[in-house]
Amino acid sequence: MSSNLILISIVIPIVMSLITITIGKPLARKTIVSATLLIVLLSALAMLKVVNVPTVINTSFYGIIDKLIKVGDYILLLYTLYISFKVREPKIAIFAILQILPLAFFELFMLKEQEVNTFYIDNLSIIMNLVVSVVGPIIAVYAFGYMYHHEEEKKLTKSRQSRFFAIILLFIGAMNGIIFSNNLMWIYFFWEITSLSSFLLISHDKTEEAIRNASRALWINMLGGFSLLVGIIILYKYTGIITLDSLLKTNSSYILC
Repeated sequence: MSSNLILISIVIPIVMSLITITIGKPLARKTIVSATLLIVLLSALAMLKVVNVPTVINTSFYGIIDKLIKVGDYILLLYTLYISFKVREPKIAIFAILQILPLAFFELFMLKEQEVNTFYIDNLSIIMNLVVSVVGPIIAVYAFGYMYHHEEEKKLTKSRQSRFFAIILLFIGAMNGIIFSNNLMWIYFFWEITSLSSFLLISHDKTEEAIRNASRALWINMLGGFSLLVGIIILYKYTGIITLDSLLKTNSSYILC
């Protein structure tokens, strides 16, 4: 039951974001986005009642998802590298390259294949899931009216709301991925999604100011992603730990030594 709730909070928003981006009719888009947000909220509320914490959850499809995430890491970083040339921000390119190279070395020469528990749930993750599932829908519901008036004010001939709300859903799914993932490399992957989503949301209007602010946000988030990756590699080199549940059981003084 708990694994199903987690999958709902992560997979449903991501899948529905892919559907939302194809929908041009406002009523249909609003209905799908609202239904998705309601499902995510109900899932978060149900998590409060059915999950005993702390809990580790294993799933039969771990290996498949793990391989997809590894491929996804490089797709995201290469796309980010493409963005750096498009917006002419060298800092983004530098931090993208600084992640691609150590990531490839780590996965090819250091990281040993192993099947671990897929998800980890504790009181903090349940609270954060509730925060994301409440604040996210509030922002999206407010944006329904805001984006309509915003596009009227900008006198846009073609609405871009489908893209905007698709990214909102993607962001919510990725946030929940960070919250519940047990594999540290999965946390890193979902962090990269949130970084890219932030850039796309901030640069939505495609004005010079919006792109400049979005670029600054992206390279700062990329710096965070680089730091996270380096931390994971160092942790794994000295302890062999690649999962959150193992990390939380480890004496911090041992790691520092």
